[in-house]
Amino acid sequence: MPLRGRVSDMLQQDIKFHDIFVGREYEIDQYERLIKRKETPWILHFIGIPGIGKSQLLRHLKEKTPDDVGIIHIDFRDTDPHLLIPTDILTSHSPMGEGGSGKGLLVEEFPYGLPVGITDPLQVLEALAFSVNDLCNKDRCKDRYREFANILQDARKKLNQPENQQNVQDIVEIAFYRQLDTIEKKQIVFMLDTCELLNEPGGWEVGRWLIGNLLPTLHKRMGQRCLVVIAGRVLLESAVLQEQDQLRIDLSMFKEKEINEYLELSMFG
Repeated sequence: MPLRGRVSDMLQQDIKFHDIFVGREYEIDQYERLIKRKETPWILHFIGIPGIGKSQLLRHLKEKTPDDVGIIHIDFRDTDPHLLIPTDILTSHSPMGEGGSGKGLLVEEFPYGLPVGITDPLQVLEALAFSVNDLCNKDRCKDRYREFANILQDARKKLNQPENQQNVQDIVEIAFYRQLDTIEKKQIVFMLDTCELLNEPGGWEVGRWLIGNLLPTLHKRMGQRCLVVIAGRVLLESAVLQEQDQLRIDLSMFKEKEINEYLELSMFG
């Protein structure tokens, strides 16, 4: 759990500090309880100011997750090109039409990765699909990912036709669900970080779609196999969700004992 200000910046610059974690016993206990749960809530929502340790907490929870639980993790501030579907995945023929070039339309549109500030639900589905592909190495999983990649490529071409937008998005969602169905883990945890970007200009509609449509649909399809962990500066709200669906935890600042423990570990290992 990083400190504020310069220490938080230092943690991002030096990977060795990512291994240092202190405190957050309550938050860890709640996560472990929800993994074993038989009832709601199915969303764990961490709220906190910048630098308080939201991302570090998610990384720690990921490390503590049992092997028979799958983790699908995306960070909405991540603009690395690895979020883009590799061009060699795309075939020359497309399930939604003919004439696909296979050259990677997404790479042409976003050569340096997804833009900061999510403005398109397809960006979210793309990042989720990439994470699912990382999680499952079976041939069936890879085939479904290629199918998703080609459908998404065609969807991008059709987005400039307003009358097709909702239909196109629905087709891409279905392709993602088909890919997700290939995962055989007993439970899947969706970890979504830096979700305050969904409250930025241009991202509001995507945020409402995510919390009000996509996540409830995932829960309906998967039942108790689905746990969602959200980290952000503000709560993502939806009229669709009931109070019992979410557990909100506001992250507190370091206690003096934790600060001393953290500094001792960072200096002496």
